[in-house]
Amino acid sequence: VLTKPRPVDESALQVLDALSQLSPTLANLGQKGRDIKEKQRVEALEQRQKLEKSELTTLFTRDPITFMAELRDGKFKGMLDVSQNLAGEYAGKTLARTFGSDLIQEYYQSAEMQNSQDENDMLLFETNFRKKFIDLNAEIFSLPGAAEGFSSTFRQYTSQLDSVHMAAARENRVNSQTEGFKTNVYTILDRYNSGTLTEDSFKTRIRNAQEDYMVGFGFKPGQANLATLQAIHDYVTSGATDFETGREILQLAQTIETSPGSYLAKTVPGKALLAEALTKIEEMEYQAEQRRNTKFNQEKSRISNNW
Repeated sequence: VLTKPRPVDESALQVLDALSQLSPTLANLGQKGRDIKEKQRVEALEQRQKLEKSELTTLFTRDPITFMAELRDGKFKGMLDVSQNLAGEYAGKTLARTFGSDLIQEYYQSAEMQNSQDENDMLLFETNFRKKFIDLNAEIFSLPGAAEGFSSTFRQYTSQLDSVHMAAARENRVNSQTEGFKTNVYTILDRYNSGTLTEDSFKTRIRNAQEDYMVGFGFKPGQANLATLQAIHDYVTSGATDFETGREILQLAQTIETSPGSYLAKTVPGKALLAEALTKIEEMEYQAEQRRNTKFNQEKSRISNNW
């Protein structure tokens, strides 16, 4: 059973201090009394600190909203300095969670960030948003411990978004580079379609475009081939050529030798794209024939009715 030590009588200490000038024994008794009193003071302080820490931690853990409301109302100002610092630290951690949520929302509402092709854009975006967030919550951040609590925590709420942006920026960049390459292929196809390129010149320009694409952006041959075939597929199914020329381009694509012994359309995905494009051309041609027949019959009927 723990018993609370009896408080040391201050007046008795004063008497012992006076008598200590006459007797070493009394001097020792006086010092012992002061040591006991200091120990009692430290123990009481430690006990108060434990109680305040428990109170703050329990409230922060169970009900952060109420914790922040009471903090703003100044209900913790009478606590020890170390306890007020802990309250500020908890407040900083709460703000870190809010910051992470607000940052994610702001990111997905930003068209600039959604279209970003640079992984480093996230750093500037997050830094600028954090400055605004700190300004909006300046009252809380001015409390002792708040900045430390925020700094020690906020990264755990932003790290996932950092990874998301890095992946999205890379994808945006690859898509942009691929679209630029496909535009180059469209230009080559336009020239062939207009009759200003021979078959050999067409194949040479396609190979050169692929080499530039791979050297400039670090793409692999398979990626270059697939992007080329996708461009050819899109071009001949867009109505940019007549049906016969479209079929001719698809046939020609199969003969493009991208490297010694390796042809553009020899892969399974390549064959599938060309087959899909050919089927689409056949469907478009059939639909065009149906429209012509319908128009002819309508015109024939109109003439018959007039007679």
